[in-house]
Amino acid sequence: MANEPKIFEVFDVWDKDLSKLAMGFPKWMTKDAHVARERIIRAFMKWGVGEKEMNCHVKKINEMSAARGLDQWDLAATSFSVWMA
Repeated sequence: MANEPKIFEVFDVWDKDLSKLAMGFPKWMTKDAHVARERIIRAFMKWGVGEKEMNCHVKKINEMSAARGLDQWDLAATSFSVWMA
């Protein structure tokens, strides 16, 4: 994740409001968390474009998802979800 040097700070912002996001609070109540989520997904979009540290399982899931027509944003969101698991 060299393309996002402050990624852990961004994760902290996102994690702080994760319960509100999971409960479906409106965007205006969780603005910082939504902005952090966007930054995280953008970092995963860049990360998925060829960084060697990507887990082989994440690569395989991305390949299968791309073959089914997922766009770059959805692929990055999937990578983020798999990475968090």
